[in-house]
Amino acid sequence: MFDRPLTTLTHPTRSVGSHISCLDCHDLLAGRLKPEAWAGTDYTSSFCFDCHEEQRREFVLSDTHSLQRQTVSCRGCHPPHEPFAVNITVDLLEMMGERTVLAYDPIDSNRLCLRCHGYLKLAGPETGFSLGAGLSLHDLHLSRAYASCVECHNPHGGDAAMVRATTLEGEPLLHFTAGDIGSCTVTCHDKRHTASQYLRSGN
Repeated sequence: MFDRPLTTLTHPTRSVGSHISCLDCHDLLAGRLKPEAWAGTDYTSSFCFDCHEEQRREFVLSDTHSLQRQTVSCRGCHPPHEPFAVNITVDLLEMMGERTVLAYDPIDSNRLCLRCHGYLKLAGPETGFSLGAGLSLHDLHLSRAYASCVECHNPHGGDAAMVRATTLEGEPLLHFTAGDIGSCTVTCHDKRHTASQYLRSGN
């Protein structure tokens, strides 16, 4: 797909441990993690949601990313002591100049999402976001338009496809699905993408 050396561009986000006290999780006298903070393999959801009420509401609506069914974990994307690498969004990428854009590796830069949502599956015929005839709109947005997954999808939840109500830039994102057909309308960088139907491939 690419015929030039590519560069991964990500930036670190703050870690869990950087904005709460060690004693919020660790019981130093007992020499263990507090059970109200840690449930063996992940944070307890009530521990996170005491502060993150908006994310609690989003997860309630989420079927794909479900804390109840353990399809995801808070720790999976938010390790306790290290920041995780988040890809550069299109607007920031463009501010870095044409040479940076030409060298950008959109696949590896989105590896946090693609770790679970394999690129080949997203770009294949069963993508659930396709114009048919083998044209995957995920492939078009990711590898050709350099959009990041989180510009359109909210990792904490939402509707079945976890599509945001607004893009990261604040533009309304109108998304509808009915049976095997879907459509979305959004304005990105002053370009209006008017609702054209896409195939959901039964997903």
